[in-house]
Amino acid sequence: MGDSFNMVFDIIEVCAGLYILYSAVTMNRTGTITGTGLIGKDINIMAAHDVPGFIKKMSPVYYICGTLFLLLGAASLYMDYTGITNSTVGLAITAILLATCVVFAWQTKAAQDKFLK
Repeated sequence: MGDSFNMVFDIIEVCAGLYILYSAVTMNRTGTITGTGLIGKDINIMAAHDVPGFIKKMSPVYYICGTLFLLLGAASLYMDYTGITNSTVGLAITAILLATCVVFAWQTKAAQDKFLK
């Protein structure tokens, strides 16, 4: 069994992916914004002017980023649990997760500014 410190972060990545996917499914199903942990604190959802536009714009982003977090976190967790050490694969996973975080934050901020403010 691998380093438990790394495994904690891998579990957080998997949970984040599940939460993002859950938020995407719920938003599409109900037509309302859920998962307020993914929305900026300065956004008043009740006063938002184009919630359907936000959902339409962000749904693909939520699905793609959530899936990447889930799959890459699970792969990293598996590698840590089994003790597989491949620095190239580990570095690639870390780089993709970092890029996913940046794209997710950038797209969320842009969509909030356009549809919710």
